[in-house]
Amino acid sequence: MRYVGAASRGIRLPVITKGADLINIISDTIVAASENERDPFVIRDSDIVGVTESLVARSQGNYVTLSDISEDVKKRVPEGDVSIIFPILSRNRFHQLLRGIVNGVRGKVRVFLSYPSDEVGNQVIDPMNFYLNSDRLSCDSFDEKEYYEVFGECRHPFTGVDYVQLYKSIDPEKVSV
Repeated sequence: MRYVGAASRGIRLPVITKGADLINIISDTIVAASENERDPFVIRDSDIVGVTESLVARSQGNYVTLSDISEDVKKRVPEGDVSIIFPILSRNRFHQLLRGIVNGVRGKVRVFLSYPSDEVGNQVIDPMNFYLNSDRLSCDSFDEKEYYEVFGECRHPFTGVDYVQLYKSIDPEKVSV
């Protein structure tokens, strides 16, 4: 009788740079990990290996710079303000994209966050804090001032980052969250 269904494991790879032989790096690292004496495992014919698109992009040198983003935004939005609705909270991805957008926009940038978390579960407000205090909100949409008055400072439970402050710090005169 079979007792284990699907199982997954994360394998740590070396830093991948442009031109890296991704196929050999991945296969060599998986084989080495499978032979690790602390936690060995068997590689089977039906096993699936998933590789993130960012890893492939790095090995291909297929990515944009902040100035690429800024220039593209300048072309697409020659004047006026920009609103960004419900981004996935991130220090590594969205934060960088927002920097490029802010540098390219001539007007203001408004970021609307979904709450209490984004679509993948990153919390902008602790769920219990939201449950206990959301009745104090004036409406479903609120500004940064009301956010802090009602919920106080809210830091991500794993990263310790206050995403509202992080995004606003890019350019406090230009960015509102």
